[in-house]
Amino acid sequence: RGRIRRVLRTWAAACVTAGVVAAGEAWVRPPAGAGPTAQTSLLEFALCAVFFALPGAALFLLTTVTFESPRGRVQRAVRRLRMLSVPDDPGATFVVQAFGRYRAEQVTQEWHEVRRRTTPELEALIDRTWRAKFDEARRSGTLLYDGELARLIACRATARTLHLTLGPGSYRDFVGTNLYNAAAAAEVGPDCLADPCGVSSNVFTHDGYLVLGRRNHRVAYHPGTLHPFGGALEAEDRAARRFDLFSAARRELCEELHIRPEDIRDLTCIGLVRDATILQPEFLFDAVLTLTLPELLARFDPLDPKQEHERLESCYDLPEEVLPFLSRAAPLAPIAEASILLHGRHHWGEEWYESTCLVHFGEVPPQMPLACDPGAVS
Repeated sequence: RGRIRRVLRTWAAACVTAGVVAAGEAWVRPPAGAGPTAQTSLLEFALCAVFFALPGAALFLLTTVTFESPRGRVQRAVRRLRMLSVPDDPGATFVVQAFGRYRAEQVTQEWHEVRRRTTPELEALIDRTWRAKFDEARRSGTLLYDGELARLIACRATARTLHLTLGPGSYRDFVGTNLYNAAAAAEVGPDCLADPCGVSSNVFTHDGYLVLGRRNHRVAYHPGTLHPFGGALEAEDRAARRFDLFSAARRELCEELHIRPEDIRDLTCIGLVRDATILQPEFLFDAVLTLTLPELLARFDPLDPKQEHERLESCYDLPEEVLPFLSRAAPLAPIAEASILLHGRHHWGEEWYESTCLVHFGEVPPQMPLACDPGAVS
């Protein structure tokens, strides 16, 4: 696109230059057989200028509009965002704990055999909640079962590395603390939260679409919302006391989209956020596929009994397309908003990110200090 734009602009400049030269020649040299009258020279000047220069000017304008630079598109999108009014919104739905671009070799971890702190009162609350939700799930056919999860104890991030401290956890504890009693558990102490590590991926197709999934009503939480593709770190993602974030993200993508590992051309961790309500830590990823959107839609099977999504929804991966998509795709899970906005923050800059958040939320999502206990939100 850049080379084509330069060639067309060179042609446009040549046309304009030819028009100027021809007009000058017509002005100083009268046509053969005609007297050097001012009227004749002026007419020839005008005709030459229009004939040569106008097509060049039109071509220059066309290339400017058609081949707008990425920076220009971002600036135009930001100007449009600032013209919009801020909606009546309760505020940001997530907090940011880490922001960066991390490859698999840049993410390290250590395992501590330390479970969350608890009290008899909190354990009784967890037990009541689990029994109630389990009975409710059995009656409605919702997927709900206990299992081993990896708990995030602490996290340290630099521009080049992400270091995790993990420990044992369970889905039962997640249901009884983060999912339904986050405020009560956090009041006892942030280290009483189950805090299972989640992984969620934006999907980008080969033909330039951003794709997320609409969750069906069989899932235990956020049914009916738009959500990235993912889940939690599970026992099958663990080897020798080490959980692999990237393997978990690939597994979830393959399970939910019915794709193969070789269909994933690139996978990058773009940050760590927490849902502002349930406070669960979620590692976000950008997954670039070798498949086009029609090919991906052909693979997706909403009738799979294990499928968590009823359909796929998409928009072009462009800065001016994201805010309208966020509006028309409601309701969105907080993690969907976080994953889309952090992707844009990486690719289109802080100005776009802040402007979009101000329009969508009325504020910029807060940053959670990494130095504090990971359960404490400031």
